[in-house]
Amino acid sequence: MLGPWCVLLCLLPCGLTNLDVIEGGFDVVVRIGRLADSGLVARRLARDRLVVCAAPSYLATHGEPQRPEDLSSHNCLHYALVERDAEWRFRKAPSFPTRGNFTTGNGTVLREAAVAGLGIAVLPSFMVAREVQQGHLRLILEGARRAEIGVYAVTAHRNHAPARTRAFLDFLTTYFANPEWAALGI
Repeated sequence: MLGPWCVLLCLLPCGLTNLDVIEGGFDVVVRIGRLADSGLVARRLARDRLVVCAAPSYLATHGEPQRPEDLSSHNCLHYALVERDAEWRFRKAPSFPTRGNFTTGNGTVLREAAVAGLGIAVLPSFMVAREVQQGHLRLILEGARRAEIGVYAVTAHRNHAPARTRAFLDFLTTYFANPEWAALGI
């Protein structure tokens, strides 16, 4: 718990770029995925994996892909902060083109588009665990599992972090120690 003495200002960007920790003057930025090498300091908070999912209504209308290559004939929703070919890459599957009529830089909007039956999406399991559990989304192509990703707290400096930053990092570490999506088993 951060305590009543701690004031937290949270910025929730919905743009099409990653935040620059240093230029933005941020104490902590939470990033999800694989991190590029940089001069920043990253603390892994949790592990997760990317899953491929679609609404039952979409699958009933368009059929369920049985192999990753089958996605080339489906509406593949696109997360704008990742190159399309990297977004739809699978283990042990040849590269193939995908198409889709929906792109967003916001993961929540992407999830809601999938729930609405607009197409197939690749999302972190933590973002879809409840929807899968409630039957609003189904996981597909589980045999072609996607790679593991991480949830990271990124800071500009390892040393000289203010007490508020250290307290927030400790809070995040505790919060993510037993993530609720892991208990849902997807």
